[in-house]
Amino acid sequence: MGYLDLSAMAEGTIRHVKGSLKFRPDRQTTPANAFAWKVTRDSHGIVAVRALRDKRLVLIAHAKFLTTKLIDREQNGSEPTMHQWHSVEECLRTAMAERANEGADDTVISEPIDPAELTGMTESGPSYSQAIAREVREDKRGPGDKGDDREWRGWNRKKPDGIKVLVGLGVVILASVGVYLGVRHSATRTTSAPVEPTPEPIAEPVPIAAPPPAIDPPPAIPPRPASLAEVMAVTPDLAVDKLAAYPLRWSDVDVASQTTLAKVEKDPTAEQGKHVCTEGQLEKITKAEVAGRTHYTGTLVTKEGDRVAFVVGGATGELVKRDTAKLCGVVTGITDGATAVFGMFDLPENRDPVVEKP
Repeated sequence: MGYLDLSAMAEGTIRHVKGSLKFRPDRQTTPANAFAWKVTRDSHGIVAVRALRDKRLVLIAHAKFLTTKLIDREQNGSEPTMHQWHSVEECLRTAMAERANEGADDTVISEPIDPAELTGMTESGPSYSQAIAREVREDKRGPGDKGDDREWRGWNRKKPDGIKVLVGLGVVILASVGVYLGVRHSATRTTSAPVEPTPEPIAEPVPIAAPPPAIDPPPAIPPRPASLAEVMAVTPDLAVDKLAAYPLRWSDVDVASQTTLAKVEKDPTAEQGKHVCTEGQLEKITKAEVAGRTHYTGTLVTKEGDRVAFVVGGATGELVKRDTAKLCGVVTGITDGATAVFGMFDLPENRDPVVEKP
């Protein structure tokens, strides 16, 4: 069992959520939002894809995973797309390879599919929903249940022999002849009697059908921010852990300075959120994970002696302590007496490509 993160799908990637991979049943946990799918695989190789719909975890697709491929895919709606199916397949191969390297026994059944969840599935294989329903019923039968498997395994039913077929065919023919003669005799007896007119049926009022119940539309997926300015608009406190979740681009910070370090030290509240570019010597630079993305934190000291505490995204090239660097970004406040800036270093690799590297 694991989760897939779709929040970066606009950039062409679907990531496996770190720490979500488990090899035991876990019905309690659910995805945190509509941008993640819960993917499970049981010991039969049946893969279930579930997602949040109206705050409820529902089955949106299933398939069968044989060795390294997904086959017999069925889904309810337009998702998963072909690209998303390929991403699910790739994550499954990676997870099963890790499982095999650990030498663990792969017999745990993780959250099997309930047959009721299969309503509305569009199938790409012959009666695959029925096959899954049969396997689920097999799992639910106890060790003492001696029921005949042929009740739902049609390929094992005993075929009738030739004599029984001929006898049955004869009975059907005799019954058909008897019905024909009875109908003809009845028609002969009634031709001489006068035909009475059939009374007109009394029309009954047709009840007015009740209107169908209103169906609430599915919750709209919030649009991804298109710029740092949009992120700042919905993050008035300019918390770095919220800003860092956005994939920063050089165009977001390549803006003429709107303030100075001296003005920030004088009135941090008034200068917060303004763009600034400054240059100086790196006093310290360290790699760090902020909001699940790779960033670098540290301190830069200008030639005037002003200190800047920075959190930067993108590339840092060969920059190390005591190197000179140019930093552009937005002022987020004051940290330990230094001006706090969130931005990027002015480097060729940050200018091209324009999208921040993960």
